[in-house]
This record gives sequence, structure tokens and C-alpha cells, in this order.
Amino acid sequence: MDNHLTVALQRAITGAAAATRRARKPEAIDSAKRQWRLLTEVQDYIGTLEARLAAATPAASAAPAGAEHPFAAFTYMSDNGPVQTYHLGADDRLRVVPTLTAEQCAAALRMPDLQVAVRKAVERRQRTLAKAEVANG
Repeated sequence: MDNHLTVALQRAITGAAAATRRARKPEAIDSAKRQWRLLTEVQDYIGTLEARLAAATPAASAAPAGAEHPFAAFTYMSDNGPVQTYHLGADDRLRVVPTLTAEQCAAALRMPDLQVAVRKAVERRQRTLAKAEVANG
């Protein structure tokens, strides 16, 4: 909950509880108790909504979704959290291919609608990595 909202809600709850203790007439006591009960229910409801929202959204410390994508470009912050961008054009993807690992090459080949030139470049990269592994192995 926003800090200002938390403080305001807590002050209202405290005020309603104090009004319950100060009231002399039964009607005023009942009204103050209803107000206090309503404010505490609102506070609990906001807490429930925050918990549901936290469960539905990925943690901020975790890597943004899609960061493992072989053609992930960069991430920027927006009002709705981190946004992952991707290389979509064949020329951009061809510039990325020489930096791919064997696992990323396999992931790239499983991608739907991969450009033919990029597919061939990824396959060449896989062969190069396999030869290097055999030579070092």
C-alpha cells in the first residue's frame, strides 16, 4: 500500500477507535464502531488485493520474462515495470548469432518463423561450437 494511504487509513482507524471510546450516547457509540469496522475491513481488503497482485506479477528482482531468449535485445523501465525488447529483423539477428552459446543456438532453431538466412547462420554457429568443443575436449 502507498505510504500516504497507509498513514491516512491508520489515522482514520485510530480516530474511529478514539471516537468509540469518547462517545457517550449509544447511537454515537454504534456509529463510531461501524466506522471503525468499515475502515478495518477496507484496510484488510486492500491488503488482500495487494497480495493477489503480488502473486500475479513477477518479482522485480527476477530477470524479466524473455531475458533467456536468444535474440533478446535490451530491457528498459516503463510505468508498468521492465520491458524486454527483441531483435526481430534478420540483419539484427545475424549480428547476434556470433555471440550465441550452444544452448541459445538450439533455442533459436526452435523459434517459429525464423528467417532462412538466420537459420543457416545459427546452424553454422552450432557446427563451429561443436568443432571447438571437440578440439578442446
